[in-house]
Amino acid sequence: MVQTLEKLMIFSEGEFSVFLERSFNNQVIALLKETIWGTGDTSYSHGGDQMQLREMHDPYVITLCDGEIVKASIVFCKREVYMKGVKYNSFYIRYFSAHPSIKGKGIIKSFCENVFDYVFQNAPERTLFYALVEKDNLASKRIIDILGFRLFRTISTIGFSRVSPKPQANVFGCCDCERDVYEDLLHSFYKNYSFFQLKSLFLKSDFHVYRVNGEVLAGVQAHKSLWVVKNLKGAKGILLQNLVPKIPYLRRIFNPEEFKFLGLESVYVKPGHEDKLMAVIEYLLHKHKLNSALFFSDKESELTKQLQSRKDLGLISKFTGNTEAQLMIKCKDIDEDVVYDLLNLPAFISSYDTI
Repeated sequence: MVQTLEKLMIFSEGEFSVFLERSFNNQVIALLKETIWGTGDTSYSHGGDQMQLREMHDPYVITLCDGEIVKASIVFCKREVYMKGVKYNSFYIRYFSAHPSIKGKGIIKSFCENVFDYVFQNAPERTLFYALVEKDNLASKRIIDILGFRLFRTISTIGFSRVSPKPQANVFGCCDCERDVYEDLLHSFYKNYSFFQLKSLFLKSDFHVYRVNGEVLAGVQAHKSLWVVKNLKGAKGILLQNLVPKIPYLRRIFNPEEFKFLGLESVYVKPGHEDKLMAVIEYLLHKHKLNSALFFSDKESELTKQLQSRKDLGLISKFTGNTEAQLMIKCKDIDEDVVYDLLNLPAFISSYDTI
């Protein structure tokens, strides 16, 4: 296989070669689209076009190849994150996928261990590695445990929906001249969080705010996504997957064959004005002609508690209430005392890096 500046062979694994690329080739895209994510009880695949992969920020795509054929891939995304206001280098494990032909042979375990060792050794000092693992995904949990990761925080999924979202007054997009102001606002709002980042803020001009007399009362960044839902666990999951899609109006909210939704991040709300955040979300649903949105938020954060206590989140919130993931971390050259202090901080999650 030809080695170029865009494609670097980093080591070999018996009959396989391992390559590092900085973008997604067609074989990796096909492998990711064919992958079923989640667990047997709750699983989905990615739908839609390839643009989100093509546009992904700073990916490190590592592939296991048999000749010219990609058999497995791990994707790391390089991020600068703020931990209580202090900047750290980080790598987020965004994707892991493998072809069925190599499963159950010990190949995947060896590939993951050797790849992570390579990335870890070549990462700069004071680097954080992190991954989100569904709470019931035991296979992914085993791999992440083998790599030496540990539990950092628990992340909840909060659902929003409207059968017929309406346009809203006092909601505005962000112009270029206002970006510094909103970045400062969010830095202040998330100053006591871990893993705060702004990499996806303002993407496709989809950060909107609720503003009255020049004062911003709420704001949120949105990203469009499409999942094909294969299975949902529990009695509520069965109801959502099998009954709701048969009711015309409710099918707008959830269609398992084509679940279109907005992923929300960089949520800001002035205390006491959570209703203004609801207005911004409804405005965005109306703008994009969608009916559902998902927000991934630290389970123990005050923001999560405030939102989950509301009665106006919409039908889909009844089905996302118990959906959790575990934020797992591993540190390079960071003192244990520092890590211990960070454990008590709620974590910021980028929906762009999750959906």
